[in-house]
Amino acid sequence: MAENSRHNTVAKLLGSASLLGALSWFSPVVLSLLFTPVIVNGLGSKAYGLYALVLGFIGFSFNLNLAKAMTRRIAAARLVGDDRTISEIVGSGFLILLLIGVLGAGFLWLIADVYVRAVVVPESVAETALAIRIGGVVVAVLLVSQVANAVLQAFGLFGQFATLATLGSGGTITVNAILVSAGYGLVSLAIATLAVSTMVALLGLTLSLRALAVRPRLSLRTPIVWELLSYSKYVVGYQVLGNGVLLFERSVISRGLGEDALAFYVVPMMICVQFTGLVGGLTLFLLPAFAETGIDLERRKRLYLAGTRLVAALTALVVAGVALSGTQFLGLWLSPAFAQSAGNSFAMQMGAFGVVAISMVAFHLADGMGRPALNFGLTAVSAGVTVALMSGAESIEGFSVARLLGLSSFIALIPIAERKFLGKVLASEWVGVLSRLTVALGLFGLVHFFISLLQVGGWSGLVLSNGVGTASALGFLYRSGYFDDIVIFLTHERE
Repeated sequence: MAENSRHNTVAKLLGSASLLGALSWFSPVVLSLLFTPVIVNGLGSKAYGLYALVLGFIGFSFNLNLAKAMTRRIAAARLVGDDRTISEIVGSGFLILLLIGVLGAGFLWLIADVYVRAVVVPESVAETALAIRIGGVVVAVLLVSQVANAVLQAFGLFGQFATLATLGSGGTITVNAILVSAGYGLVSLAIATLAVSTMVALLGLTLSLRALAVRPRLSLRTPIVWELLSYSKYVVGYQVLGNGVLLFERSVISRGLGEDALAFYVVPMMICVQFTGLVGGLTLFLLPAFAETGIDLERRKRLYLAGTRLVAALTALVVAGVALSGTQFLGLWLSPAFAQSAGNSFAMQMGAFGVVAISMVAFHLADGMGRPALNFGLTAVSAGVTVALMSGAESIEGFSVARLLGLSSFIALIPIAERKFLGKVLASEWVGVLSRLTVALGLFGLVHFFISLLQVGGWSGLVLSNGVGTASALGFLYRSGYFDDIVIFLTHERE
């Protein structure tokens, strides 16, 4: 009975957690679509480039945390009702993250002036350095908030997690747009980001405390500390490498091509990252779910195939849509001049982050099975290739190609993870997936072409061509049995 109950729970997570994860992505994206033009046009492309530079440092906070280790370990402890271990995990994780946050904030305060003088024009140094210092405090706040994220995910409280994600990202861009419209600059935006992040972090910690059956044990003298650090050294490692590349490319573009070029590069990247956020939301439940499969290989395989088919279809359609109409979208959304400068970069970056999205299920599989070293190794290869290629880039298109080639390394993760954790490479399954997706994308392209002959302009033409094309592709996939693995997974989990 207990086993069936757990299976039922995971089946429900495939629907409810995926839906909530998608909703946590949807609201901030809508707000971003509404307010990014306000911020870009209000600040100007040069000042927006500086804004993107500061956001890069703030984003680094998400890459210095123990959240994945905590989520996985809490989920395992819940299976056996070990409240004492959960108490130690949460308390120790909080203290470690607080310490890292304080040290990180102090480090940014010390290097801000030196860094900014090296990459931006002299008249922007003081303002940008102060904004980065404020961003360092945001880093500390966001790191501590990762404790709440870990608890809520491990306890299956995806609705609360989605609400926090929406409030954090959506609230930040909304407040920043209001401030830009009122004439405020970079420092004010950094202060507003700190205020929103602090409120969301306090709310998250309150919700996580309510979810716990026992009080967290605030101590660093527990065996769980070394277990968390041992697992997390690879998680932190691959996250630091990934975001290190981001900081490197923004610094090099700003210094070599100027803040205007950085804006043309970063805005398309923001959309691509938001797409991977959607995929992350849809696959939110996979890390604890893979950890719960234990020795049940068949159940793990069903879970993997269900997630893979969903992500592959979504990624293929989005990448195709951007390739065919990404420049048109940027022109309608921002301006024709911006689209002309950023259109090619947009298509290449979406292809690059599409590779990341397709490999995300395998990434979760390796983490969930306790092998983050595998992800670290491939991230190191990707980072090395990307930095090497970017070192010789002379345009934003060159940086985009470097991104595409570097991130393509993650394709290797799929067969490696399948062989290690599923017993074999699922070659026949991938042949079926790719053959059906090829036909579906052919239909998408044909519909897009025929609708373009109607010469329907503006947003109407964009929505019509992509909407009808997507519907045609999904219709074919459904009729061809592409989504059967998802149905099989749900059926077996409910038995």
